[in-house]
Amino acid sequence: MNEEVKNNNIEVTPEEAEKRELEELEALRQIFLKEDEGFSWYFLNVLTTQEEKVRDRIVQYVEDNHLENEIYHILLPEVNYYEINKGIKEEKSRKLYPGYLLIKIKTIMSSEDGEETNLSLWYQMRQINGVIDFVGTKQGHIPIPVLPSELLRIFKVKKRSKEKRSFSFSLGDKVKVVKGPFTDFIGEISDVYEEKLQLKIMISIFGRLTPVTIAFEEVEKI
Repeated sequence: MNEEVKNNNIEVTPEEAEKRELEELEALRQIFLKEDEGFSWYFLNVLTTQEEKVRDRIVQYVEDNHLENEIYHILLPEVNYYEINKGIKEEKSRKLYPGYLLIKIKTIMSSEDGEETNLSLWYQMRQINGVIDFVGTKQGHIPIPVLPSELLRIFKVKKRSKEKRSFSFSLGDKVKVVKGPFTDFIGEISDVYEEKLQLKIMISIFGRLTPVTIAFEEVEKI
């Protein structure tokens, strides 16, 4: 066992880390872009820090209620990365959307004559412990599916800059995301975590203001 740990004691260059992240994001894109007639992707807002537990509850609910033909995927989008800790290479994962899951279910829709279909799936998901609601819904309205173009925009990664920068951020500052899955989104700073070199910013995802925690180096003031 000790020998296996020693074999992992290697450096990971920024270029290798970026390549790994791009490969993982591309694999996610392929899942999202696969078309299944009559099905759509939706974002579920869930309790932060409980994403894995909520996903597992939904998976169990699908199995217990034999909904495999109505609910195809329940995903917690994340990418793996390596970190060197005391000379040992450790593999970790980073959630792309803390507080959110992606779910592919039969499309919830209204016809021209006002008839609504598959609403029961919406109601059932909202009853599961830890699920807050579908993103993009308004009171009395059906959920809004996520378009492939929106997913592609979100899962876009720009090359990392090797240029060193100094940072100065304040509450209320407007910033533009320049790296990572939220590239090109604009938001307002709602909290500054100096020790962690991170910000909490409010951005609009599918028409709904959403808090996102992001590193200093991934944004620019505008």
